[in-house]
Amino acid sequence: MVVFETSSGATRSFPMNAGLTATEMGDALIAAAAEFGLIGDYDRSKFENDDARPYDADDALGLFQALVTAHGLLAIHRSRIGGNAGPIQLWPHGFDLAFEWFGTRMVATSDMAESSEAPAQINLGLYPAGDAYFYSNPWPFDAGSLLDIELPDGAAWYTDGWEGSMLAYADVAGAPDGPERVLAYARAVFDAAEPGLTD
Repeated sequence: MVVFETSSGATRSFPMNAGLTATEMGDALIAAAAEFGLIGDYDRSKFENDDARPYDADDALGLFQALVTAHGLLAIHRSRIGGNAGPIQLWPHGFDLAFEWFGTRMVATSDMAESSEAPAQINLGLYPAGDAYFYSNPWPFDAGSLLDIELPDGAAWYTDGWEGSMLAYADVAGAPDGPERVLAYARAVFDAAEPGLTD
């Protein structure tokens, strides 16, 4: 069920098993937003698709359980490392659950002609689609110091296409020591990266 709720308490509900296409669901949400006075210039290309969208309740429950478990592990790791950490969020672009920890080192960045500084950082998250995986990506990524550090069983550094580390969800899901392995992986990456993220 997708629930659209305003701060005043007005709601509209859209059942996921109603057989709506992505286009129909997007149109329904935009109509509900307009009904509540939220008018915007929506990029419809982000959701327009008239393919059938079957809803599998078992798959949905499995995803929900994976996200709940991951949230608990992220919260434990976040509390253990302390410091300046952002909230645990569900990111819409990939539907991954993650948080970011910010170091004290400031890094020069440029966006087109504009230059600025941003804090060095590291994230921890779960990407749930396809071959799901936990990830932790330090930024900036210092390949010279990080790639020589061995990660716990099953985890590996990656530099092809993006820079960071991964631990396959299938390797830890349902395993009696799965939670401990995820936390050991997260700690190992953090300990390896943290000196380069702080002054």
